[in-house]
Parts: sequence; C-alpha cells; structure tokens
Amino acid sequence: AAVALLSFLLWLVPSGFILGVVLVRIFIGFGSFLLFPRKNDYKSERIDAFLAFLQKHEDQLDVICVQECYETLFLSGGYRKRLIEGAKRLGFLHAACPPAIARFPGTLSINSGLVILSRFKIVRWKDLCFGPSVESFNVNRGALHAELENGIHVVTAHVAPDASANGPYSSLTSWPIRFARRSQADELVRFIGRQVPSSSPLILAADLNLNIRFSSFHSQPILSSAARYLLSRLHERCDLVEVNASLRSEKRAKASAEPVVDHMRPTFGYTGEDGSPAERWITTYGGGMLRSVCDDAILCRGMKPQQVKELCLVIPEGQRPIPEVTHITDHWALTCQLELIVS
Repeated sequence: AAVALLSFLLWLVPSGFILGVVLVRIFIGFGSFLLFPRKNDYKSERIDAFLAFLQKHEDQLDVICVQECYETLFLSGGYRKRLIEGAKRLGFLHAACPPAIARFPGTLSINSGLVILSRFKIVRWKDLCFGPSVESFNVNRGALHAELENGIHVVTAHVAPDASANGPYSSLTSWPIRFARRSQADELVRFIGRQVPSSSPLILAADLNLNIRFSSFHSQPILSSAARYLLSRLHERCDLVEVNASLRSEKRAKASAEPVVDHMRPTFGYTGEDGSPAERWITTYGGGMLRSVCDDAILCRGMKPQQVKELCLVIPEGQRPIPEVTHITDHWALTCQLELIVS
C-alpha cells in the first residue's frame, strides 16, 4: 500500500526554474485486509502525521502525488477526503483523482488509489487503470497524469511487483505475475506517450516496485530484472532518466543500454541500520521481514537534478497513536531539487 508525494518549490534563477521534489509512499489504503481485516492500523492518525510533515515542509512543497489512497464502492473510510481536505488547508487547492467507483478490471473492488494535489492549477488530467492481472480482484493498479499551468507534466503510478518480491510461494504464480508486470510497464510507457508531448518537461514520481535489493542498508544496490526492464523502457521510449543517475552519472546514464542504479538507495524498509528505529508495525502486512529495498523512484526529462536525498519518516514519540506505530510509513521520503532546462 502506498502514497507517493511529489512536491515543487518554484523560484526564478538565471538558468531557469528550480523545483524541489519529494516522493513519499504511505500505507493508507485497503489492500488484502478488505477480506482479512486485522486490528486498527491507525490510518487516520498516520494521515494526520503526514499532513504535519507537509506543514513542516510546506515552504518547499508545491505538488503531491499519492498512491494507494483508495476509494471503494462499498467501504470508503474517508481517507482520501481526509488527505485532500487537509492538504487544501495547507494551500494545495487543486486535485486530480479518478472516480471513487472502480473501473474494469477492478469494478467490484477498489479504484487505483492515485491522487495528484497541487498549488498550481491543473490544466488537465487523465488516469489509466492497468489491464487484468492475478490481483485485479483486490487492487486496481494504474497511472495518473496532470499537466500544470506552468507547462510541467507530472505522472504518478503504481506498478505491480515482480514475482520475485512475493515471498517463498511466488513460484506458484510466477508466470502470470511477471506477465502482468511487463504488461503494466508497457501500458505506462504508452500512457506517457499519449498524454505528454515529447518536447515537454516531465517528472515521473512513482512506486514502480523496482525490487532493487541491498544486502545491508549501506551496501551497493543489486539490479533486478524487474527494474532493468521498466527503467530501460522508460529511457528508450520516454527519454526519462532516474534522478540519481542523471545527477551523478549523466553521460553514462544516457548512453548505457543498462540502467545505472549505482547511486540509488533504499526507499522501502526501516531495518534500524541507519540509526533510526526499526519499523515493524506496517511491515507485518508484507510478512514482517525487515529488509532494505528500492521500490520507488523519481525520473525526469527536460530537467536537471541538483540534489537527491532520502528522509526518514519517524513519528516523534509523543505523537504516536500507540508506541508500536513508530513511522508514518514503511517507505522513505525521496527528495530532489530539479532545475528546468531552458533552451
């Protein structure tokens, strides 16, 4: 489950615009526990903690991209409304979000859970539900595009994980899962091509379920086949480059047939190796295994990254709904400043 936050700080400099970007994924959706309910996981309280995070950084934020803030025909929970109204109070007055009632293939389940909130007027937006997969009965993955009044295009998405990320029994369903992921990767590429002119500046901030593994928090990343295919397609067809690679290895990233992931860091999992508390409460939805994985990424074209870093999203001890809820999410905040290239 996920929320991705994309934000912009816009000011004029001689070489163009500078945009500050932060990507965050937060568990505030429904997921499989619609069928298998468990104890309170304090979604509302964690949304409020997320809004407090936004307020703390509001002078640096302009656009928020959200994943897995679900709506469903029979059970809403009001989470999307809570987030949108809270963000409006902070100045994010414009929103793009798909209908609350899910479309095919998730018609009887939940919608894609994608939302884009913006301080800038959204000129137009379009959403896409990916085609059928083995999880369509339970989660409706897709993509959402918004064109801002300043001419910048923003896309967020949630792509299905590869079979290798699904635990010890993944071999039982590996073929349909891998097929669905590749199909969704191709759908995302085509969607971007339809919605965004090739000459326009573009930012993709999304949970791509890249499954780039790290043997420890400080180790080097291990490129997965899932990441190799999707990042290569986004580069070849959409001219998108991951921001770490663009910042630190630009020439190699643009020329290499293999995605450059050398400088990517974990965006999923708090093992405690970084000095912050280990996150166990939300991670139990994924089997409870603590691990360091890069699933989320920011990619861009027509923009030059200036700085990339990850933020730990620990809830201060005195503000936790219960002691076990240590983090807003089991993902990190990925932040980046981008300079708009002016020709």
